[in-house]
Amino acid sequence: MNYIYDIVLNFNKELYEFFEWKDDDNLINIRKIPLIKINDDDFVSLLYNKIKIEKLVLDTFKKKFSLYSEEINGNVICIVTNGQRAMGVMFDQLGNLIGRSAMLLDEEEEVLEESENLEETKLLYEINKTQQVNIKLSRVEIEKKQYIENFLNAIDDIKILKYIYFDYFDREAEKEDIKKILLMELEKKWDNNLNRLYTLTQTLSNVK
Repeated sequence: MNYIYDIVLNFNKELYEFFEWKDDDNLINIRKIPLIKINDDDFVSLLYNKIKIEKLVLDTFKKKFSLYSEEINGNVICIVTNGQRAMGVMFDQLGNLIGRSAMLLDEEEEVLEESENLEETKLLYEINKTQQVNIKLSRVEIEKKQYIENFLNAIDDIKILKYIYFDYFDREAEKEDIKKILLMELEKKWDNNLNRLYTLTQTLSNVK
């Protein structure tokens, strides 16, 4: 098995490019980590979808990596590349993909150089949910959408929901499933209306 040494990874549910990393992120200093080369389709699946790898594959990576100090709670990590991009992936003990990490530019270049002569490994996995990949949001937009979703799900006051609906759509609500309609708006591309909704939910959260 091939390995990469002395790198930094920043695991999150979504992959955030290194220039989107924050000072309070939990950066992990890796001493040694396995590297595998996979095909483009598998790389895209790992990048976007909710997947679960086979136990046989998971066992291949167990105890094959080492950290300098940080703990990852029994999870399993490795580096995957398709020869053009590289990222860190984290699996729980059942094989579910729970974290992704972009790489620093110089460290990703090292991985790509190292992988030039590697043969592709065929991953065995199942896709639990296919995600939309046509809309690429920034980290800020992802976090704002999550904030709105959490706020709406926590609200049961129909008066507040009607107020939000009117502010967003500029008309009175005609249906009872107001919360569902507002949540469906989060599936759209980020725009000024959603940004205004985010500001409103922040304001309402502060006065609750």
